[in-house]
Amino acid sequence: MHEENAIIKDVYSNDILEKIFLELASATRCAILLKLSNSPMRLSSIARELNISIQDTHRNMMRLVRAGIVVKNPDSKFTLTEYGRLIVNELSYFMFLSNLKSLMGRYTFSHLPRRFMNRLNELTNSKIVNGVSSVLEKLKMLESNAKEYLNIIVAQAWYDEGNIILDLVEKGVDVRIILTGRTLFPKEIFESDIVKRIHYHDKKGNIKSRFIDHTAIALYVSDTQAGIIPLTHDMNFDMNVLLISNDESFHSFCSDIFNYYWHRSSILDTNKINVVD
Repeated sequence: MHEENAIIKDVYSNDILEKIFLELASATRCAILLKLSNSPMRLSSIARELNISIQDTHRNMMRLVRAGIVVKNPDSKFTLTEYGRLIVNELSYFMFLSNLKSLMGRYTFSHLPRRFMNRLNELTNSKIVNGVSSVLEKLKMLESNAKEYLNIIVAQAWYDEGNIILDLVEKGVDVRIILTGRTLFPKEIFESDIVKRIHYHDKKGNIKSRFIDHTAIALYVSDTQAGIIPLTHDMNFDMNVLLISNDESFHSFCSDIFNYYWHRSSILDTNKINVVD
């Protein structure tokens, strides 16, 4: 609490944040920074690509130079300073939040461990899938296409997923499953032959299953693709929304979270499974 108060006091006692956000309050300057994040560029090239005048480009560039965000190289190309590169990296964080704004009325990422909250910008290059049937179809493809491994934190058990897991095991794919206190397990599936067969393979070590009381998201991670189902505000999972991507950063984020929860999970106790009618 003392550390938090010190940060707040520091914000009020200087104008650092005000200066940073003043420079970022221009769509033109943000566009210039995003262009420079790819490679150094000359004024004429930036003006042409952004379809703005040389004069307007120069005026905005000079502001970024004075702020220490951009520097001019001896070859007349402009490039981001290290300070500027770190600032631009945060732009993707805000872009991600903006893209998810429509979902935030029902879903939340705020219960993620802080180390992952600070990495949400890694989810920028993802597609949002809406609707139960579409979500299940995408998850079916993600899981079926696994060649080396499949790691899942289950939001809700469903028949096709059980059959896919059994098929993957027969092909020698490494499967790790985490069930949580929020995982929905329909009674007819829990009592089905599919679960008995999965339990058999679990006993043999062909499938590795664990349990943890709570996770902040559900995850589906194969060797080529990853997907996320977020928590609702009432701390439940539903199958109406899926974030999915084969982007490297997105995949790394999902893999790291799965391992985080895997190392904190315990031996699966079927008595703790949330079986619903």
